[in-house]
Amino acid sequence: MIRSFELLEPKTVKEACSMLSTYGEQAKVVAGGLSLLLFLREKLYRPKYLVSIMGIKGLDYITYDEKKGLKIGALTTHRSIENSEVIKEKFPVMAETFHRVGSMRIRNVGTIGGNLCHADPRLDPPPTLLALDARVKVVGPKGPRVITLEDFFVNYYETVLKTDEILTEVSIPSQPARTGGAYMRFSTKTNDDTPAVELAAVVTLDSKKEVLENVKIGLGALASTAIRAKKTEAFLKGKKLKEDMLEEAGKIASQEVEPIGDLRGSEEYKKEMVGVMLKRGVKMAYEKARA
Repeated sequence: MIRSFELLEPKTVKEACSMLSTYGEQAKVVAGGLSLLLFLREKLYRPKYLVSIMGIKGLDYITYDEKKGLKIGALTTHRSIENSEVIKEKFPVMAETFHRVGSMRIRNVGTIGGNLCHADPRLDPPPTLLALDARVKVVGPKGPRVITLEDFFVNYYETVLKTDEILTEVSIPSQPARTGGAYMRFSTKTNDDTPAVELAAVVTLDSKKEVLENVKIGLGALASTAIRAKKTEAFLKGKKLKEDMLEEAGKIASQEVEPIGDLRGSEEYKKEMVGVMLKRGVKMAYEKARA
């Protein structure tokens, strides 16, 4: 049984921040409400006030500019991102990733802002967004600030958001020419089950489409937050794609991560899967960059 609470419905971001500032730890922000509802049912959260931001206009949008990049409002649904023509064209790996989020019902209701603020390291979007160098804009009583997604996540279900701040926007820089991306998840039960390992790879090639000019790897479901595999990225940069090189990169990736064992796989099993998925993911991204 869910404990009773008072629902507050601000009309502006400023009003919402004021409510959060007034009620502090007694209040929680709610958008689509999918993740929060689970926590309320399990009595992990017992807020006296829920601040619904669904009535705030101007937080549901997708815009793109070659110089400014992609900007997505916090209340934009997973389904809108999945179906966005500009995202399919400019950031196809994003469309592929958001298509993997839950069921159709979840994608129709869940929002990108809620997904990131929930900070579950097993969710689909974070690894891909990390590999795309995403940033988030948060707003509080003292004004806005922009944070890299890598710095946004702190721990399981914890972010750097202060109690009186709201995430309002996700931004991603324009991708260079000859860039390709791939996202994959491995589940030990069914494809719809919570993943044991997630990996996103974004590869940019040189003008001859031979050398890995830049490589970014995002990983999820391994640690307390989604992470970047920076040692592996550094090893891959500047090299031509060869099987022996990929084999070595897989070993580096396996050694770089310190996974937490759980019901879906032991620490050693997850390490092994990271190596396997790294090789597949980079190869897939490479082939898309060459296309």
